[in-house]
Amino acid sequence: MALQTIKVHDLSEMAQEPGADNTGKGISILVTVDVNATGIGAAMHEAADGNWDEADASASTTAPCTGLALAAGIGAGKEILLIGLVRNDGWVWTTGPGSASLIYLSATTGALTQTAPTTPDLVQVVGHAITDDVMFFNPQLGILPSGTSLLEVQVFL
Repeated sequence: MALQTIKVHDLSEMAQEPGADNTGKGISILVTVDVNATGIGAAMHEAADGNWDEADASASTTAPCTGLALAAGIGAGKEILLIGLVRNDGWVWTTGPGSASLIYLSATTGALTQTAPTTPDLVQVVGHAITDDVMFFNPQLGILPSGTSLLEVQVFL
C-alpha cells in the first residue's frame, strides 16, 4: 500500500459553520460501511472486520464512537469524519459553558445525545455544540463507567 498524502489547508480558513445542511469539514477517511440506518451524522465505530458500523453506548463491542458518517447508506467509499465540524439542521443542541454543550454517544444505535447515558451504558464524550445545529466532533477515547459525574472527572476537548 502506497502512502497517500494530501495538502492540509490553513485551518484558520475554516468557517465556524459549514455552509450547507448535512455537511462536515475536518479530517475524514473513505471506508466500507456495513451498517448505517441513521444516515448522515450517524455515530460510527470500526468493527472487528475493519468495516464501519453504527456505534452505541450499550456495550464495549459497539463503542467507542470514532467517526461520524458524512454519507448515507452502506458500501465502499463512504466518508467518515474523524475530527471536525458537522452541521445538521435537524439538530437542536444546547450551547454554553462547562458541560452544558457536551455531546455524548447515545445508547440508541447511531445516535448522539446531550444527556449522558446511565447504567449500564458507557459514557463517551464525542464533542460539543458550537451552535444549535453545528457540533465540533472530537471523540474522546476514554470511556467513563455510567454513573460517573462529569464533575468528578476533568474533561478536556
